[in-house]
Amino acid sequence: MRTFVPFLAVLVAAAAPLVGARGVAQEAESAADLAELRALDQAIRRGQLGRETSESIEDYLTDFPHSARARTLRAELRRRKGRYEEAEEDLEAARAAPIAPAEPRVALASVAFDLHLERGQIEACERDLELGLEGSPDGDRECAPLWSRRVVLLAGSGRRKEAYEEYARRFKDSTRQLEPTAYVLELGRALIALGELDRAAKALVPLEKAWRTAGDARQAEALYLLGRAYRLGHSGGDALPAVDALNDSLKVDPNSAAAHVELARARLFRMDSDKADASVEAALGVNGRSPDAWSVRAEVLLLDQRASEALAAAENALRENARHGPGLSTKIAALGVLGRKDEAQAAYALLLAAEPDRGENFCRVADIQNYLYRFREAIPNYRRAIHADPGWTLSYVGMARCLVNTGDLHGALAALNEFRKRDPFPDTYALANNIGTALSVLASFVEVRRGTFTYLMHPVESPVLVPLLDELYAKVWPDLCERYGFDPEEPVRVECFPRHPDFSARTVGFTGFGALGVCFGNVFTLLSPRSELRGQFAFDKTAVHELVHVVTLGLSRNKVPRWLTEGISVHEEHVYSKSGDREMDLDLFNYFKSGEIVPVRELNRIFGGPKIMFGYFQGGLLADYLVELRGESVLHEMLQRYARDEETPGVIEAVLGMSCEELDRAFLDWLERTRISAMKVQPSYTDAGRRRLLERVRAPPTGARPDAELLTQVAWAYHRSGRTVDRDDFLSRALQVDSRLPAARFLLAERAYQARRHDEARRELEAGFEAGGEEFFALMRYVELLARQGAVWRPTPAAGRGPPHRRPGGSGDDVGGGRRPAQELDDAQRALRERLLELLARAKACFPRYVAEENPYVLRTRLLRELGREEEALDELRAFCDIHESDPQARENLAGKALDRGDWNEARRYLLELRMLDPFTRQVWRDLARCEKALGSPAAAIALLERALVIDPSTERDYDPDRAAGPDDAEARTRAELLLDLAELRLDVGERAAADRALEEARGLAPDPARLEAITRRAQGSGS
Repeated sequence: MRTFVPFLAVLVAAAAPLVGARGVAQEAESAADLAELRALDQAIRRGQLGRETSESIEDYLTDFPHSARARTLRAELRRRKGRYEEAEEDLEAARAAPIAPAEPRVALASVAFDLHLERGQIEACERDLELGLEGSPDGDRECAPLWSRRVVLLAGSGRRKEAYEEYARRFKDSTRQLEPTAYVLELGRALIALGELDRAAKALVPLEKAWRTAGDARQAEALYLLGRAYRLGHSGGDALPAVDALNDSLKVDPNSAAAHVELARARLFRMDSDKADASVEAALGVNGRSPDAWSVRAEVLLLDQRASEALAAAENALRENARHGPGLSTKIAALGVLGRKDEAQAAYALLLAAEPDRGENFCRVADIQNYLYRFREAIPNYRRAIHADPGWTLSYVGMARCLVNTGDLHGALAALNEFRKRDPFPDTYALANNIGTALSVLASFVEVRRGTFTYLMHPVESPVLVPLLDELYAKVWPDLCERYGFDPEEPVRVECFPRHPDFSARTVGFTGFGALGVCFGNVFTLLSPRSELRGQFAFDKTAVHELVHVVTLGLSRNKVPRWLTEGISVHEEHVYSKSGDREMDLDLFNYFKSGEIVPVRELNRIFGGPKIMFGYFQGGLLADYLVELRGESVLHEMLQRYARDEETPGVIEAVLGMSCEELDRAFLDWLERTRISAMKVQPSYTDAGRRRLLERVRAPPTGARPDAELLTQVAWAYHRSGRTVDRDDFLSRALQVDSRLPAARFLLAERAYQARRHDEARRELEAGFEAGGEEFFALMRYVELLARQGAVWRPTPAAGRGPPHRRPGGSGDDVGGGRRPAQELDDAQRALRERLLELLARAKACFPRYVAEENPYVLRTRLLRELGREEEALDELRAFCDIHESDPQARENLAGKALDRGDWNEARRYLLELRMLDPFTRQVWRDLARCEKALGSPAAAIALLERALVIDPSTERDYDPDRAAGPDDAEARTRAELLLDLAELRLDVGERAAADRALEEARGLAPDPARLEAITRRAQGSGS
């Protein structure tokens, strides 16, 4: 633990003359001199560690070369900057300078202790405490910095009983509010070391406020300790109180390596690796030798599955401090990932010797394995952590997650119960509460076994979803196993949740998780198609995606990196369905143009940040590329190598014969050829992309000036970020070079549009088109302006510039509203619509896969219908469905039209897709049965109707319990119609008894009397 020592508060308390080594009296430091030292002390506490502070101390030592105060101050400065050897020299010199007996050596001993503790020199720490306390009265509260450090030392080396005894002896009656502030700081430090985190926070909060009011730089240390207490106590359950306190500490002292490291740990608790790494980078920028910073860097690298680099970082930490617990724990985890088990055991023995009861360190090993999906490896390490320190209660929560992820629900619930028994504040830890609630929900599900698969589902959903998944997996599972050469050793457990909060909490421990399913190995979770996202995702593609993970995780023994396992699953979505695409081409285009396609070495990290969805998309494209390059066998070979503990650089080199960097370049070239080059779209640059453009402007080729296109792209980048002054500056410069440049005219149009000068915007767009410009968003904007002018419709803003809205495209029979019959259109209106159709066709050619709201397919469908060209309108909807996997309205429209004209094959195709968007709609099953009957498959039709009959009416989207219970019982009528359909089909195949049973049940409901009588007569006739 690093600390900021209030050493000058003690050292400047007396100004007795000092005697030099040769007995020559030195000039005493005056009150003004001591004031200068106090100012320097404040400067260091505020993170002013640069040349000015250093030179001021050097100047002071020129005047007072034997000043113990100044030597101690310079030692602290050097310690904080990682200049440990020089700091040691200063401390030795300070010890050699006689100090008046009335002046205790507390400050000197505190600085020395912190230096030696940071480097793991425990015996030296003991000597520092003895020298500092020598000659001091036993109860002298000026010695509190040394008392707290003794507690830290004893607690950290496994002598917890002695630590409590020291605390009880030194800090008796220490909770009174009238204590000296510096004393309260040490109280807080001691309480944190003992794990009394709530008491520490209660002591530190008023102290921090008092120092804030006084403008005292020591506020930084109080906030640092407060943030540490919050993190270790998992305050709030999300580490946000810790993050806030540590950020506040860094506002006072921005060069506190200790606070940066603690902030990194808090951010790792929140699974925010990018921000954690930024904090580590800041810490190493202050002290490049910090063991704490290097250990966190190792942890971040491990979460990225860069184990060799992580091991090197851990070794850097241990090079400075061989006893460093976090360094040893990350080394153990790295060695385990690399398959070097004997070395990992040796490091584990060192950790036991160094910090035998520090639960956090032992738990860290298991947490890393848990994050990397090595659940079975993590469970015994969680048990070791619990054995070492039952008080580190996060071990129980981590173990619960691993147990349920390996199918042990009862063990997981037992672990959570232990957490609740032992944790001082279990109700404040949202993660544990969320998991506990989700596991209770899971325990209420029904369990259905079907061969390899065991399904756990809500009782009302199980009769529908189990047969649906069983039918799907009967086709997909054998094919996957054969193509990947996978021989499953364990049954597969599938958990399906009807509520997204329960799914999210079960899967990751918090609500709001944006996925639809997650696989842990032979156990995976799914979000039900009846959930809050009903009708917005294709259930079958999600189910296939997760099933593929069972194969890839199984083949690699859960060691495959995230980018590849997700990439293969997305690739298999493409294999399963041609419409199985994630509709992120615009994101791909923008990231490509911004230079932010993630290198393969770093690709894992974005799965823990805001770009996670793009990580899936890029991973899928990368897998597509690998298969195109070398065939499907390349994926199998890579998985096998990961199973042998090989790492990504070695796997890519061995399998592909190229380095990671060469693969990155080849992949970018492939993307350019296959996806990017055909798109005529104005990029939406990221902040980093804008900076790259500016670098090109500032450093053009020798003798060249920035061209108009580059200047215009910078202007567009500023436009996207709302910086209008910068936009107009670069746009003006571009127009001075080339006034006809299409991209510049389009930006002028966009600027006019935002100012509601629509006529001007239209003229600028026309000028851009006349100059040869052809760009998707410009065309869509022009369509909107012409439609406004001609009162055709008023498209939503999504039809213009900006990223797509990822929700259904509003493409039902009315296709957005505002449709008027073809016969009502005059010649001018028809001509305008023909013009809009032509513009939308050009827009489609610029960006064929754009599927956001008001996309060209939907708008063309609407226009074609207004012109009476129904078949062409249906062709647009068919093309739209080919690239958009989850639009129910378009499919309902196509299926309905196909049923009307008796095109049973087309109707069947879109009904099957609708069934996977919402399988709890009985009419879809009934229409499917109608298709199967017409196509000559009555047995299949019967099976579909029987499935429709087991759907609970309350699960239908439009279910109205008042209607179902009223005099006009709609539910009874619906069920009666299904039963009559079934009776007719049973008669068709000669199953008279089964038909009679269906008729008998229908009579007790609300059947159509005429139809009931007709089918009854037919049944009686078949009996005779």
